[in-house]
Amino acid sequence: CVLCCCFRTFNVVGEDQFSGSAVGSQPNVAEGRWMNDAVESDGARCLDGSPALYYFRNATSSTNSTKWIMHIQGGAWCNSVENCHDRAHSRLGSSNATYGYLPKVDLRYIEGCNNSRWCGNMMVNDPVINPIAYDWNAVFLVYCDGGSFTGNNKSTTTYKGEELYF
Repeated sequence: CVLCCCFRTFNVVGEDQFSGSAVGSQPNVAEGRWMNDAVESDGARCLDGSPALYYFRNATSSTNSTKWIMHIQGGAWCNSVENCHDRAHSRLGSSNATYGYLPKVDLRYIEGCNNSRWCGNMMVNDPVINPIAYDWNAVFLVYCDGGSFTGNNKSTTTYKGEELYF
């Protein structure tokens, strides 16, 4: 289960470790964290077998260092083996750089998100746009499993000569 593994991975930063991006018009940079250990321990994989991924931005103030905002990206279910196979070759089924997943991203510009519409302005580090959580820890959990983070199947399915992970 991608979501279960993700929750066990988070660590609260100490008050001297504030390395989140600056607020206001500065980039809203978050660091990508591929859950390689969770692949082995829990099978937390995307449809194509790549490791599950989340992005993390540290809180930018000691006052709110224990507060968290988390966005669990949507993507709908794949509804057939063929559809899941097709998704495995897209950002809805893989965490590979081929589909835009880089080591660092600006949370204001996540492809397919349109922050104010789908991800919400709660991920933006601008106090004018997001007066409540602009300086909190922020986590963006990437959707790539085709089953709304509910998959926990240890076996694979072969389709068109490729392994799919559910």
